Amino acid sequence: MNNKLPVFLNTPSTKEILYEIISLIPDDAEVYLFGGTIRNAMYYLDHNEEMTQRDFDCIVIGNGEVFVENLLSTGFVFGKKNTDKSKVLKKPRIKNPEHPYNDWLYLDCKFYSKDETIKNVLNRITDFTISGVALNIKDIFLTNWQDKVISILHALEDIRIKNLTIVNPYPNSFHKIIRMVSRGFHKPSKSDIGICVEKLKEIADEKFELNTDKTIKYVGSEHEVVKITKELGIGFDIFNLTQIRNSTPSHYE
Repeated sequence: MNNKLPVFLNTPSTKEILYEIISLIPDDAEVYLFGGTIRNAMYYLDHNEEMTQRDFDCIVIGNGEVFVENLLSTGFVFGKKNTDKSKVLKKPRIKNPEHPYNDWLYLDCKFYSKDETIKNVLNRITDFTISGVALNIKDIFLTNWQDKVISILHALEDIRIKNLTIVNPYPNSFHKIIRMVSRGFHKPSKSDIGICVEKLKEIADEKFELNTDKTIKYVGSEHEVVKITKELGIGFDIFNLTQIRNSTPSHYE
């Protein structure tokens, strides 16, 4: 058994803030880190390679309102996205933060009723199997934390073998395929690529621009993004949303 703590705890400011977050959870709530945060931690155990992570996605089951109040009372502030079911909060890692991302810890929370179970939530909201993993935040400092990870079917195996299989497609799922393939993950099936392209057609213009910029930065250049899309069998301009929306299966099969 590997006794290393999750790789994201290697950063002292992250470790300090997450430890504080645990102390702020009310008795009638459970908080789980999920998705990319835990996927990347498990990936590091399997491949000894760190993956880029900007925020911490979390699922709050139970009294999310009090949890948010507790966060705000200790220096967290709201980010841009803010609804009844989802809130982004952030806390500075350093005094007088300047960089909009590097100097902050972002906590992207999704709220569910106390009657929900983490496994059911994961099955409903996970995009790719590799993201269908969660860990109670109270367990992150345990030396056997990986034994506590909750996962959907095939999630851990697909992380280990770098496999991409769609579960619930989102408009940003195709961009995620490009980013993961750039890290050595195997291409999804043609049918999964097609499903993600069709879902991409629903994306809002502003969101498309944000996801495109994020993907270019992650992969390294527009040229590399185009190279990967060609490997995926894409026959349209991935930077042109009009072409994407007018594409047919013949353009990606």
